[in-house]
Amino acid sequence: MIVRLFLVLLSFLSFFLLTGCKSDVKVKGNCGDGFVDPGEECDGSNLADQTCGTLGHYFLGGTLSCLPDCTFDRSDCGGFCGDGELDDGHGEVCDGTDFGDQTCSTLGFHGGFLQCTNTCEFDTSVCSDVGSCGDGIIQENYGEICDTDSLDGATCESLGFTRGTLACSDTCEYDTSACIADCGNDLVDANEDCDGAELADQTCASLGHYNVDGTLLCLPDCTFDRSDCGGICGDLTIQGEEACDGLEVGGATCGSLGYAGGNLGCGSDCRYDVSACNPWLAVDAGNNHTCAIAADHSLWCWGDNQYGQLGTGDITDSLVPVAVSGMAANVIAVATGGGHTCAIKTGNSLWCWGRNQYGQLGIGSTTDKLTPTLVPSESFATIRLGSFFSCGIKTNGTVACWGLNASGQVGLSDNNQHSPYTVGAVSGGLAVGCGGQHACAVNSSGNGYCWGADYIGQLADGTISNSYPHQVSIISAVDLALGETHTCYLSSSAGMFCAGENTSGQLGMGTISSQTSPVAVSGMVNSTRAIDADFKTTCAVKTDGSVRCWGLNDHGQLGTGTLSSSNIPAQVTGLTSGFSVVRVGRYHTCALSDSGYLMCWGENEDGQLGDGTTTDQRTPISVGF
Repeated sequence: MIVRLFLVLLSFLSFFLLTGCKSDVKVKGNCGDGFVDPGEECDGSNLADQTCGTLGHYFLGGTLSCLPDCTFDRSDCGGFCGDGELDDGHGEVCDGTDFGDQTCSTLGFHGGFLQCTNTCEFDTSVCSDVGSCGDGIIQENYGEICDTDSLDGATCESLGFTRGTLACSDTCEYDTSACIADCGNDLVDANEDCDGAELADQTCASLGHYNVDGTLLCLPDCTFDRSDCGGICGDLTIQGEEACDGLEVGGATCGSLGYAGGNLGCGSDCRYDVSACNPWLAVDAGNNHTCAIAADHSLWCWGDNQYGQLGTGDITDSLVPVAVSGMAANVIAVATGGGHTCAIKTGNSLWCWGRNQYGQLGIGSTTDKLTPTLVPSESFATIRLGSFFSCGIKTNGTVACWGLNASGQVGLSDNNQHSPYTVGAVSGGLAVGCGGQHACAVNSSGNGYCWGADYIGQLADGTISNSYPHQVSIISAVDLALGETHTCYLSSSAGMFCAGENTSGQLGMGTISSQTSPVAVSGMVNSTRAIDADFKTTCAVKTDGSVRCWGLNDHGQLGTGTLSSSNIPAQVTGLTSGFSVVRVGRYHTCALSDSGYLMCWGENEDGQLGDGTTTDQRTPISVGF
C-alpha cells in the first residue's frame, strides 16, 4: 500500500516539473498605458515630474508634452546649453561648435584651438599654450614689442623723447602719451614745470622756499632751477622756522619736548609730530620736588630727595624724572608735600613715603620711608598733602587727616596723628585741600568746611580764630586750592574766590589787603577751569586753556619772565592755550597740557623742574625724560 502511494506522488511531481514553468517568459511595457516604463521619458500626460526648467531649457514658462513614442516634446521650451545653437541672451558665449565668430586670436591669444565647455563657456586652455598680449612676456614672433610692465629696456629717452614715463598699450605696443618731446617751445605743456621764460606764474615763494626774493629759473629739460630760492620744507635740512625736516629732528625726543617718552616724528609741515609720544596723565608739585604719572600709569619723581620723598630707595636728588620703586603701573593719583609723597593705586590703596617726623605718612609710626609704604586698612579716592600733614577723601566719602596737628589742622585738639583720623564734620566729600597749618574740604552739595590755624583769615569764615572743622563762607564749590595762609575755591559757575593772607597779592584781587571772607579773583569770573596754590602763590587754568599766576614771584614761579610779584592774574609766558592742569609748589610751578606734555618753571635749586639742571627758570621749560 505504501509503495503504491509513493509511486502516485512521484508521477504527480514529474508532471508538475515538466509542465508548470517556462524559463523564457518576458515582460513588455506598453507606450500609451500612462505609466513611464523603463526606456520611456514620458507616457501620455505622465511627464515623470519634469518641466522645461528641470530639463535645462531657458523658457521656464514653456509647455513640456509627450510624443506618441513616449519621448519629450520640447518644442515649446526654447533653447538650452548643449543644443548646438548660441544663445547669448542667456549668457552663452559658445554652444557646441558654435563660437559666434570668436577664435583664440580674437580673444587676444596668438593661436591655438578654441573649445566650448559643457556650461557654454570658452575653454582657452589650448589657446593659453601659445600665449597672449597681456601675459607679461614679450613674444616678438607675434609682433609684440612690449607686454604690460615689460618694456624690453626702452624708455621715453631711448625713443627720442626728452623725458616722461613710457608705458605699454593693451595691444602690446609702446604707449608714449606720457613722454615729453616738445620742451623748448616756450609753452608749459603737460608734465613740464616751465618752458624757457615761461614759469607758469610760479616764484620761489609760491613753491614754498624760504628765500622769497630769490630768482626762479627754468632748466633746459623744462624743470625749475631753484638754486637761488634757498631751502624748503622737505629738503631734509632743518632751517628757518622748521622744527624738523624729514627724518631730521635736530636731536629732539619726545622726552625733551615734555612727554613721557615715545617716538617723535616730523610732519609734512616740518613741525614735530608728537602723535606717538607718551603723555603725562597727572602731576603735583611739592616744596622742592615734583612727581607725575606717565601714560602707562607708572610714577616718576624728581628734585629734592633729602627724606626719600622720590621713593627710589635712597636719598640722592635727581635732576630728571626717576622711576618710583614699586610704582611701575596702576598709579591713579599722586600728591606731594613738604618732604613726603603719597599715591593712590588701582583698587584705591594708599601708599606714602619720605619724611615722617610727625606721622604724616599715616603708617602708624614716625619713621621715614625711602620707598612707598602701604597705609594699612584704608581705601582712598583723593589725596592732598601739606608741608607736614596729609588729608584725603576715602571711597566712602568721609574725610581723614593725619600728621602734624599743632594748630588743629588734622581736625581735632589732640596731639599729632600717625594714622588717618576721620574728620566727623564732613561727609560726602568732593574735594579736600591742605595749607600750611589749616585744611578745608567741600561736600557733594558744594558747601565748604575748614579747620586749623586762622590767624589771618585763611579759614574763610569772617574771623581770625583757630577752629575745629566747621562750615565756612565757601558755597557752590567744586574744588579747593590752599596756600600757606590763604584759601581759594572754584565755584560751579567757573568763578574763583580767595580769602586769607594777601601780602604778596596771592588773592588776586588787585590789592595786598588780607581778607577773612572770600573775594572774587580779578578776571576769573565764569572763566576758570582748574586752580592750585602753595605758600604765597596762586595759579589757575582758564576755560580757554591759558594759564595765569599771581602772588609771590621771588624765584620766577609766576612764569612771567620777571621776578616781580603780581596782585592780579598774570599770563604765564607761552601758555596761552591748550592746558588743563596747573600745580603750584613752594617756589616752583608746573602745568600739564591737554595733549600730555609737561612744563615747569621757578626755583630749581634741587632739580625740581626736571630739566637736568639746577638753574632757576622765569618762564616755562619742558620736563626732560
